[in-house]
Amino acid sequence: PLHWLDVLWHVWNWGQQSRPSMDCRVSEFSVWLWTVLWTGVSFKYELKEESIHHWEREWSNTINGNLTKSYFPSVQSRLQKKLILNHNLTAFVTGHGKFAEYFVRFKIKTDPNCVSKQKSVQTVNHILWECELLESERDNFQKSVRKPGGQWPIVKIELMNSHLKAFQKFINKINFDVFQ
Repeated sequence: PLHWLDVLWHVWNWGQQSRPSMDCRVSEFSVWLWTVLWTGVSFKYELKEESIHHWEREWSNTINGNLTKSYFPSVQSRLQKKLILNHNLTAFVTGHGKFAEYFVRFKIKTDPNCVSKQKSVQTVNHILWECELLESERDNFQKSVRKPGGQWPIVKIELMNSHLKAFQKFINKINFDVFQ
C-alpha cells in the first residue's frame, strides 16, 4: 500500500540530489509515482468490481427483498439509476413504510386493512394500484404513463426505467398520515 511518508521521503531525497542527476531523478520519481498511483486506482477499481459481483450473487440468492427486486431485478440495474431518495420512494421500493401490513408485522397495529371503504390489506400494491383514496392522483399518474405510449397497469421495473418522474410525482403526493 501507498504510504504518504514514502512519497515525502522520495520527494525530499529527490530535492537533495546534485544538479547533474536531477533530470534522471525527476524521471525515476515520476515513473515511481505514476506506478504507485495507477496501482492504487487499479486496485480500487478491482475491489469495487469484486464487491459489486459479490453483492450481485447475494442479491440473486436471497429469498428476501422480493418487492425491491420487482423494481430492481439486479444490483447493476439499481446502480445505473441516479435516484434522489426520499422517504416515500424508499417506502414504496422496500415496503418499509407507513403501510398497515408492515405495521402489523411489527405489532404496531392489529388491523392490516386500509382505512378506505374497500377494506383491502394495505400494502404497497394496494396503495399503488387500488386504493380509492388516491383515485384522482392515480388517474393523473396513469395519464402520465400512457401519454408517451406506456401500458397500464405497468410493471414496477418499467416505473424505474421509463416513468420515474411520473412515479415520484405520484408517490410524493401521498400523505401517509391519512392512511393511519
